[in-house]
Amino acid sequence: MANIFLNKGYVIGLKQPVMEINVRFVSTITIDFVTLDHILKSKFGIAEEFGTDIDEQPYLALIKRLLYLASSMQQYAGLPVFEPGKIIEHNVQSSENRTKVIIAHCLIPHLPYVDSEIRSNFYKAAGQIVQEIIFNSGERLAALLDKIEKQLVLHIKQSFCIPDSTVPLLHSAHKNNIPFEHLTGRSVFQLGWGKQAHLIMSSSVDTDSSMGCKLACNKFQTSIVLRSAKLPTPRNCLILNEKDLLKKATQLGFPLVIKPADRERSEGVTTNINDHDTLKRAYSEALSLSNQIMVEEHLEGYVHRIALINDELLYVSKRMPKSIQGDGKHTVKELIKVANENEAEKAPWMRLKPFPMDSQAVQCIQNAGHDLNSIPKAAEYVPLRCFSSLAEGGVVDICTSTIHPENILLAQRVRRLFRLSSVGIDLLIKDISKPWYEVNGKINEINYSPHLGNAARPQADEYHERYLRSLGLLSSKLPIYLYIGDDKAWLEAKHFHKKVIPKTKAFLTNHQQTIDFKGEKYHCTGENLFEFCQALLSNTEMEILIVVVQTDDFLDTGFAFKDVKQLNLVNDSIELRHSRPSDRTKVVRLLTDNFCSDRKN
Repeated sequence: MANIFLNKGYVIGLKQPVMEINVRFVSTITIDFVTLDHILKSKFGIAEEFGTDIDEQPYLALIKRLLYLASSMQQYAGLPVFEPGKIIEHNVQSSENRTKVIIAHCLIPHLPYVDSEIRSNFYKAAGQIVQEIIFNSGERLAALLDKIEKQLVLHIKQSFCIPDSTVPLLHSAHKNNIPFEHLTGRSVFQLGWGKQAHLIMSSSVDTDSSMGCKLACNKFQTSIVLRSAKLPTPRNCLILNEKDLLKKATQLGFPLVIKPADRERSEGVTTNINDHDTLKRAYSEALSLSNQIMVEEHLEGYVHRIALINDELLYVSKRMPKSIQGDGKHTVKELIKVANENEAEKAPWMRLKPFPMDSQAVQCIQNAGHDLNSIPKAAEYVPLRCFSSLAEGGVVDICTSTIHPENILLAQRVRRLFRLSSVGIDLLIKDISKPWYEVNGKINEINYSPHLGNAARPQADEYHERYLRSLGLLSSKLPIYLYIGDDKAWLEAKHFHKKVIPKTKAFLTNHQQTIDFKGEKYHCTGENLFEFCQALLSNTEMEILIVVVQTDDFLDTGFAFKDVKQLNLVNDSIELRHSRPSDRTKVVRLLTDNFCSDRKN
């Protein structure tokens, strides 16, 4: 019998469900792995230790690097591909001009909502990149990377619109062996299975109040709710027209801020307005983005994002404008030049936004007491923009360890007021280490889905883990009991099911039927064991899943689950239905080897 292997669902050695793919590329006979690995690390951020197999199996080693590169590119495109995959077999053919053609048959993470041709394009692109590197084609490589960014990475990122925070959260789930599944809208995912399951969209979670989310989306409504609860927020007014603007500006007094009430990312915001001409110009610019414009008192200080999941503090960050950091040696002009040169060395999709040296930057530099020829002190930030903005690419300084406990309590009160589980409270305050009521701190806005990093800037894994822990996903996982064999296996599983259902909501299924925790038949539209399991894994009532495998259908469908709590090999008398000739013993061995378990014979 030919070697058999699983090519769908969960397979041994990988944490994500898989699909098959063939990879083809051309290589030189001799490969400079030192240069290749240096470029993969410096330009693409791939610092994987690949081992020492380059002498014995150089082309296999080359395929591994290609798979890692393709996985990284997909993450930057917003696709949750967190492992390179698995090489099933490869062959090398000689070609003209002393080159080799390498063809590899691989298993890679499966994303059901992404067309297989789109996925293949990433592996073709990775092959082209590796090919240009080993052929030492520097100029062609630069042009190729620009093309890949525009036609593939950015195109897919814009097409699927998966929020930035989703990828690092799913990555943390993957590292902690928490299964995830895409559901709908290209941005809603299920974390965990059964009773432990939660839905997330970006960092928002299924327990967030829909009314709280709506209120948080409007800055003016947010301020009304805060004032009603006697919580600190800047004085502001909603503007009806330009005449109303001038009237309310007089009431509030300069300096002022103009901002749309219903926009994000600091769009349309103008701060520190000190005269009527600037005020009217800022109002006109904001009107081009929204018809709900606010005028608000301008307050000194930095915006500090306090991110919570339930009442657990995830992080505190201080948002500063786009800046360069001094080293005590170089001028501002030189620092800007070096910063842009360092970014230019990276692959285009990994670069930060450019560090500007335009008239606006020069003005901000002068406002900070410098000019282009000044030499800032070491670690001193020199702003290139007047206010922080994600659109401009600001600086984020993590200051979780210095926040005063009273400011945490304030954020927790706001979270509960808005009935939100996942929230980011923006506190405008001069010194986060002091209580808000001593330094006139004010709540600037509420974010029901706080930013938790992205593929380029994942920030800290520890608060992603705190997020998962707060949802109960790290402490408990769905127990799955697997029985293998003929009718005897079904009878043993039924006996176990009958024993546990008085104490827990256990579901029992095989390739023909499913029984719920009441001992009654469970109906769904599934047609085979794989689909029955899919239905149950989405059922938030389920506390235990009992699966009985009695046929080799899994060779066609794969498995919808992994990591069983207990594997019970009752006998090897499973029914053989697969189209390929099969040896029953080898099929059962493949089945048992696929699971890490407490095996019971």
